[in-house]
Amino acid sequence: MKKHLYSAMTATICVAIGVLVVWFVWLVTAQFNAREQATGNFESGKQLLESDGRSLSGPYTHKNLTIFLVHGKNMLKGRTAVPLEQALEKRFARVYETSNVEELEIENLSEKDEIYVQAGDIVKGGNQDRILNADLVIPAKSGRIPIGSFCVEAGRWSRRGNESSSNFGSSKDYASSKDLKVAAKVARSQQEVWDEVSKTQDKLSDATNSAAKDERSATSLQLTLEKKEVREHTLDYMRAVGSAIDGKSDVIGFVFSVNGEISGGETYGSNALFLRLWPKLLRASAVEAVSRSVEDPDQNATTNEDVREFIRGAENSKLQESRRITDRISMRLHESNKAVYTESTDRGSFLHGSYILK
Repeated sequence: MKKHLYSAMTATICVAIGVLVVWFVWLVTAQFNAREQATGNFESGKQLLESDGRSLSGPYTHKNLTIFLVHGKNMLKGRTAVPLEQALEKRFARVYETSNVEELEIENLSEKDEIYVQAGDIVKGGNQDRILNADLVIPAKSGRIPIGSFCVEAGRWSRRGNESSSNFGSSKDYASSKDLKVAAKVARSQQEVWDEVSKTQDKLSDATNSAAKDERSATSLQLTLEKKEVREHTLDYMRAVGSAIDGKSDVIGFVFSVNGEISGGETYGSNALFLRLWPKLLRASAVEAVSRSVEDPDQNATTNEDVREFIRGAENSKLQESRRITDRISMRLHESNKAVYTESTDRGSFLHGSYILK
């Protein structure tokens, strides 16, 4: 009897000790994790952004431009869509003039590749250069698909030089200021788009000490962005910070600030899609930095915490609009008095998130 009692007591004590050991290990781990989150001491200098696993790295700074990279999981499956710029260069994309300022048509001639079109893409040619105002994924052998647009060249409605007036030959640039993005994506006002184009041209003239307006069409934003002096200043920034993504296979987007003030950012459903878009996105950010280089910078540099708060605030702002663009693409627009966030999904999977400081 005593032997059985002794065995029972021994088993009870062992269980109690085991419970205490598990509790102690859990407590130490929890305290360590709490300290990690409080100090932001994550692998490779990354800092927690959200509970969904996204994180930040940076800053990467050149003059008045600062870049922060967003790291995260790949949400898009299958083949990566080809950005419009590259599809036009490879000649399997067609963007058609419709003689309607507010609408163009796009066709994918490829047998297998899809095309990614991003709201803010500038297309050159037609009767006047345009900026596109919706995200689309164009399937292979699509036929003609309509897309909304705004004019970024107020003074022309005819063929320009040797360019075709019936279609658009290239899309090398993206909306080059936060105010232009708001005008095209949120306000959707043609007059505001023209106003912001003119302001950008004037700022670039001052910043580069040159005539940024092209004699062939003084109101064309695209021709301004192609001016030698503007390109040289832009390339200076791109060479300095463009390699920030090298060796990082989980980068899905970025946020940038100019003169110490956050301007905006873009995130995507996969690293592969972001990498294809990075040069074009960086060029637009660099153009904005050039155009604002004559301004007095904020004395307080942008921090990782500033970026986290900006992203969280934009994503959690009030839902203002939800609409279906095509049978597979849906868009949601969130807006507060400080920021705008638009999110596009492709058949329910996250495709693109765009952040703009108002």
